[in-house]
Amino acid sequence: MPRLKSQIDPVTPAGRSVRLRTAEQNKAYWRLIGRLGVDEDTRRAILMERYRKPSSRWLTRAEMADLLNWLAHRAGETPEYEPAITPGGASVAQVRLIETLETELGWDNPNRLAGLLRKLAGCEVPTDLTSRQASRVIEILKSIKDRTVHHGDTEDTETDGEELR
Repeated sequence: MPRLKSQIDPVTPAGRSVRLRTAEQNKAYWRLIGRLGVDEDTRRAILMERYRKPSSRWLTRAEMADLLNWLAHRAGETPEYEPAITPGGASVAQVRLIETLETELGWDNPNRLAGLLRKLAGCEVPTDLTSRQASRVIEILKSIKDRTVHHGDTEDTETDGEELR
């Protein structure tokens, strides 16, 4: 059976295919959203805040697994929220540190970090980084923070064309 255009895996700027959420994950997502009584605006805000994506349609399988774990915890189905971690992927601590540095730098626009990650690693969210890429991003963010503190310049975010692939 031929795939519809909407079912074709998108390609990252680095030219790699992205595996989107499964049909089973989608059913579980809508069941949990309904159970929690989440309205449309809140649902979209959660997606933008957590994954920087306007629709659940564009969540990867790992992102959807993480979101389902979080929603299940919110719905009282699991005692603790356990973030979904992909083998070889960035650790929860690394992702949190990247997000903390983003906040400390005053990067209010989520596209700013997404643009840096896209340039360096070909992805847009910290959860899609490998452990090695996350370590490098952390070092770069720390150096940007140091330059900001020493020079008072928040616009100097040039990375000399470095790539993490």
